[in-house]
Amino acid sequence: MRDVESLCEEAGLGQVSKATASRLCKELRERFQAFQERDLSGIRLVALLLDAISLPVRPHGAKEGVLCAWGITEEGERVVLDVCLGMREAEEDWTSLGRSLTRRGLQAPLLIVADGAPGLTNAIEQLWPQADRQRCTVHRLRNVLATVPEAERERVKAASWRALDEASSAEDGEEAAQARQGARRPRLRLGGGLGLTRFR
Repeated sequence: MRDVESLCEEAGLGQVSKATASRLCKELRERFQAFQERDLSGIRLVALLLDAISLPVRPHGAKEGVLCAWGITEEGERVVLDVCLGMREAEEDWTSLGRSLTRRGLQAPLLIVADGAPGLTNAIEQLWPQADRQRCTVHRLRNVLATVPEAERERVKAASWRALDEASSAEDGEEAAQARQGARRPRLRLGGGLGLTRFR
């Protein structure tokens, strides 16, 4: 309740009474519970995206891992499916989130996009073994840029996205990425394996 009081004050709403803070906590808890329990059987996903982020869930204190699941429907709409606390690399947390989605009626997506975290990868293989998988290009590019001199990062990043945008196949994307980076740089692999699943 003290967190709600602090957040209201930070948002410029001034001080709130304990009764108001208690009412807000109850309402938020009920709305979030309804969100986590809603029926998902009417949603048809082309792509399911899974990622974990670290957020400050309290005004003071360390950040905590938040697991996020959202998707792109057959109509091209973005939809948030679930959000919950969980350790970033814990397989059991991702498995629990995935089972919650399937229990509420979510059908297997055509494609799952995620980073290469072992716990998440194992959970995906258990939950949706038939779905195609795509390694998140944002995570992959971050890993690549970490190995590139700072003065070259903007050029390499722009060239990498351009190669992916213009590619018509996985092989085309790889060849374009190598050609655009220049002969002086180490080989840059944007795709490979799960990197360019979208061209299957």
